[in-house]
Amino acid sequence: MKRGFVIAVMLMVGTFQVLSLVASNAKDPSTGGIQTFTGEITESLCPKTHDDMMKEMKNMRMDKLTCERTCIQMGAKYTLYDPATQQVYRLDNPQKIEPFAGKKVRVTGSLKKNTITVQEVQEID
Repeated sequence: MKRGFVIAVMLMVGTFQVLSLVASNAKDPSTGGIQTFTGEITESLCPKTHDDMMKEMKNMRMDKLTCERTCIQMGAKYTLYDPATQQVYRLDNPQKIEPFAGKKVRVTGSLKKNTITVQEVQEID
């Protein structure tokens, strides 16, 4: 009888842990639900500010868009910088992102780890 009781308690504890994990993942935005993000389209070499890169490379002509396009040609990846949270997200769909380079946008997609799978991009003021 004692062995059966121990097994029943272990099963209940295991079930509770699984349910807790499922519930926490349902609330965790990094698990892939559709969300909306706002910020500026930048790139991975200068994701928050282009100032340092433009000072270092004179061919940038102190122009953020030129800097961004040059960095993309050098192999950088598009990112979304949210100045309110200081967060930089990777973006997985460069074809949808490129027309919005250097612009403030609203991105709809799912977040997994630190990468947004982009569904839609809209320019905002």
